Amino acid sequence: MLHKGFTQAVNDPLILLDRQDEQCLYLNIFTPINVSNQSLLPVLIWIHGDALQTGCSSQGIPTIYNGTNIIANSLQPAIIVTINYRLGVLADLYLPALVEENSPE
Repeated sequence: MLHKGFTQAVNDPLILLDRQDEQCLYLNIFTPINVSNQSLLPVLIWIHGDALQTGCSSQGIPTIYNGTNIIANSLQPAIIVTINYRLGVLADLYLPALVEENSPE
């Protein structure tokens, strides 16, 4: 059985366009609660895909992307890091040719 969020994403990949924002540069760090501060733990860094057009580390199937759920279901303690980055037109706004063209001589 597929999760409802998965089937929504497959049928309509642009479902979350209404939630895009320039303030999207986030780093989320999830740590297990039953581990001492001195423990050396492996770190898993999750960078979501979505063809650099849409998406975020908290979208879609929450049980997959949510670091809390990953930690709760992992075989050993780990630190989970997820990031968000600019996508679509917000990611492509820096054009070096325009900077050079508009810079004072």
